[in-house]
This record gives sequence, structure tokens and C-alpha cells, in this order.
Amino acid sequence: MLAIDGVYQNYSDIDFFRAIYDDQWSLQCGAQYSYRSRLQMRMGYAFNENPMRGNVAASIGGVSPPGDHDHIRYNQGQLAAITQYRITAGVGVLNVRPGVDLDHFAGGNFKESQTFSTTTASLEDYWGDYGLT
Repeated sequence: MLAIDGVYQNYSDIDFFRAIYDDQWSLQCGAQYSYRSRLQMRMGYAFNENPMRGNVAASIGGVSPPGDHDHIRYNQGQLAAITQYRITAGVGVLNVRPGVDLDHFAGGNFKESQTFSTTTASLEDYWGDYGLT
């Protein structure tokens, strides 16, 4: 099974987020292969546009903080959504017990850094999980 999704994040309609984010497109691709109807192997990749605004407003949601643009840029650094590349992989086993499935997955966002006035944000994360359903 193959899947491709396009996701549009409409930040410009949200008072708070439109001050720090531009609208964003994401492309997500995934594949799942079933082996002998009980074992499922999955992998995925996603690319996100960097939504961080270059020219920020002087207020957030109608509130003008002291320090104007520098304070807004500081808030951007605290809410930085700068990771653009994500990979995931997983495996699932159907009916490990009658009616119970076991899933394991792992993924990560590649390291990205960006400077916002005097604040630099650097993000990189990886995760893994198990689930029984």
C-alpha cells in the first residue's frame, strides 16, 4: 500500500500564530508491505516548508509586547517549528493474541537550526514506541 498526502497549515487565520508563522505546505509519503497477512512493515517520509516568518508583526493577537519585533522574534525561537525532514519506520504483527495486534515504530526529525534576532533555536528529535490494540 502506498499513500501520499499534501497538508496545508493555514496559520494566517489564527490571531496568535499569524504573527510568527507563514502558511505552510507539507508533503507526506508512506508505504506498507504486508507479509503472510500477519506481518506489516511500514516506512514514511515527510517534508515540511519552514513556516517561520522573516518579517514579523509588531504584535501577537493584538497585544504589543515591550521590545516590539525583538520580543516577537524571541517568541518565534520558543515556538520554532523549523524541522523540515521527518522519517519513520515500523512493524506490526496482527493477532499476537486473538484480537490483539502489536505495533512498534520509530522516527525522527533531522537537525535544523535558525536564529531569531538574539535567540537561536536548534531542534532534532527521535522517538520510538510500542502499542497493543
